[in-house]
Amino acid sequence: VLVPGVGSKINGARRWIRFFGLSFQPAEFAKLALVLFLSSYFARRQDRLPSFLDGFLPPLLMTGMMAGLIIVQPNFGTAVILLITATALFCIGQARVSHMLGTAAVALPALLFLMLSSTHGRSRIMALFDPSQVSARATYQLEQSFNALGPGGWLGRGLGNSMQKLFFLPEAHNDFIFAIVGEELGFVGAMTILLLFVLFLWRGTRIALRAGDPYTTYLAMGVTTLIICQAAVNMAVVSGLLPTTGVPLPFLSFGGSSLVVTLFGTGILLNISRSQA
Repeated sequence: VLVPGVGSKINGARRWIRFFGLSFQPAEFAKLALVLFLSSYFARRQDRLPSFLDGFLPPLLMTGMMAGLIIVQPNFGTAVILLITATALFCIGQARVSHMLGTAAVALPALLFLMLSSTHGRSRIMALFDPSQVSARATYQLEQSFNALGPGGWLGRGLGNSMQKLFFLPEAHNDFIFAIVGEELGFVGAMTILLLFVLFLWRGTRIALRAGDPYTTYLAMGVTTLIICQAAVNMAVVSGLLPTTGVPLPFLSFGGSSLVVTLFGTGILLNISRSQA
């Protein structure tokens, strides 16, 4: 996506590749690819994982390389989701705590530095924590999200009766679809969506625990973590708990790349569950 003439720049970021009239985000497929790689690696070399050079370092380098390429786009939200998912798999693989803490001590300050050194990332962080220091344009999307969630009340305006989706809230059909859910279906509708993701987490974890071999256990837990983490980040962004970032809500947001990867991952979970019967 960083190659001139190949990647498309939209809203200050190069995340898309256009091919024969279609566009897709390679970062979405990279997340699932990393889950497949780490699951296979940990299943084959679990006994070597306590060794830093022979077991821990190779998957760490692969994770860092993928996250770094996504950050350069810049796409900090997707990079954070990828890193959290990888961390969950490292924990399930019983990597040494000292290795993970040492890596976190280096990676987290580096990630924060990259976010603050980027105009794209710094403006979004400041828009959340100190709106007076940034332009009205930087805070506009979050303010419109609040204007959607607030009037929703307990039961909402009614399905299809959102006012904010009428060109007030940018990306209302995609990254901020949860705000429209809150406006049209209210607190009850928003909590229903949240509880459905909790149900997905429970079922995915159950499938992983009942898997017949280490590879499918890692794979089921990785896919579950990936989808739930993305949902949590999206809802946190929409409600103002995290800086604004372009992360779609699984199953609900409009967007081909994310939806294809989400359904592909869900298909993997269903296949693993089916083999347990």
